[in-house]
Amino acid sequence: MVALRTAEGSLEISNDLMNTALNRHLKVMDERNIDVQMISARPVAMMHWERPFLVNKWTQITNDVIYQQTQMYPDRYVGIAQLPQHQSLETSNCVDELKRCVEELGFVGVLIMVRPGEGSLQFGALVALANAAAVSISILLVKRLSDSETPLMILTMFALFSTLL
Repeated sequence: MVALRTAEGSLEISNDLMNTALNRHLKVMDERNIDVQMISARPVAMMHWERPFLVNKWTQITNDVIYQQTQMYPDRYVGIAQLPQHQSLETSNCVDELKRCVEELGFVGVLIMVRPGEGSLQFGALVALANAAAVSISILLVKRLSDSETPLMILTMFALFSTLL
């Protein structure tokens, strides 16, 4: 669809083919004691920089694939919607797809791109990314420390390093 520069057609993935990929992922989830995962599009795959008519169709296809996964394993996967955002379109362009995802597909969340398109990365965005990375690292460290340290020691270390940063 994107390669042909047309919004014609659709993407049909059989449950058998989808199941092959999902079973590998479920195995990884089980190995890590993850009961439920929220499934969404990867931001880089949301195609916000494409022509608006392609973004709209791509968004529907992506949400349909996510829905297929949630229907195959409803106890393991929960859907998070992609919206057809584009820098040249009003936000109201997203309302119909949002309603479809919530009312028809049963999704429980949505990814919202603050600045869809190929805009430049600004200082504020870099600060937000650095903050997200720091929080992620702290979560991983706390999980590791919980195997060998007391909760009081973990809180003390976390407070000390947070103050220093």
